[in-house]
Amino acid sequence: MKLFRFLMLAIVATLFIACEPTVEKPLPDNPTPEQPTPDDPTPEPEPVPEPEQVGNFFEIKDIYKADITADSVYAHCDDEITTYLICYGRCKTLAYIEDVANVRLSIEGYGVGEAFDIDFATSDKSFTISVLLYDKQYNVYEYKLSNENRDDVEGRFTLKDGVISLKLSLGDLLLENYFKVDAFRSVNECTEIIPDTSEDIYAQLFTPASVVLDNRDASTHYIYVSSKEGITTVEGMADAEYIVAYPSEGWADKLLKGNFVAGGSYPTMTITLNGKTYSKSDCGGFNCQFKAYDADRGVIKLNSNLYYSEGGGVALYYDGAVTLIE
Repeated sequence: MKLFRFLMLAIVATLFIACEPTVEKPLPDNPTPEQPTPDDPTPEPEPVPEPEQVGNFFEIKDIYKADITADSVYAHCDDEITTYLICYGRCKTLAYIEDVANVRLSIEGYGVGEAFDIDFATSDKSFTISVLLYDKQYNVYEYKLSNENRDDVEGRFTLKDGVISLKLSLGDLLLENYFKVDAFRSVNECTEIIPDTSEDIYAQLFTPASVVLDNRDASTHYIYVSSKEGITTVEGMADAEYIVAYPSEGWADKLLKGNFVAGGSYPTMTITLNGKTYSKSDCGGFNCQFKAYDADRGVIKLNSNLYYSEGGGVALYYDGAVTLIE
């Protein structure tokens, strides 16, 4: 009986404790946030994308859209007008994109690399811009505008801290570019092309600064290219980095017509690069072209290529003053 009474009291006590209401403690006015434990580290913030990783595309509305990157950006200043040429594909020298650059902007009042911000719709600066694009079927789409012809255009072109930003909405075109430019490529350059499994690698050999044409010899004419400025004599070209020797008939038959003189057409033609002479028999080939030549003004656009092997060699381009010696 005593055992029975003891068990009943224990059961009642247990039920009383279980039924006792829970009293919540008041929260402090400024609760301390829960701190992460070593096993639960604070998540890393999302990385901010680099400018060249954002919005690089063009869209021809209802027709075509493509992701793009800029391989080369050329810049030069002439008569206080700076021109930027942007190429979306790989190029050896300016000769390969001069007439077909994807984006060409000419702007007055800024030097090469100087920061600017041009609103195409409202800017009072003198500017012209042309855009040349291709779809997968190689159809060509060309757009042009300027401060005198900018109806129904929106967008801006800016350069700041080495980052180019280009936004343009014109007709059926929508274009957005953001990319960093470590250095603008010069109009005048002699580059070495080293073939690689994925893409060509380019190394600047020298910057052409002077050109002399020597037409005194009846059978062989010479083109001298030097990195030194202001050279106007053959004697001054004694240490020229690049020398083209070709049969004299190539002058009128090829060069003055804008065509190439090449080792395939003239087996005796040679090119000397940094003291080493190449003939057609011991290299992959070579050529030389006057893209433009004005004897009266004394200016030339010279394009030349020397191929060591398939895909590798040297590409040279020069746009500037020239001296003709006859």
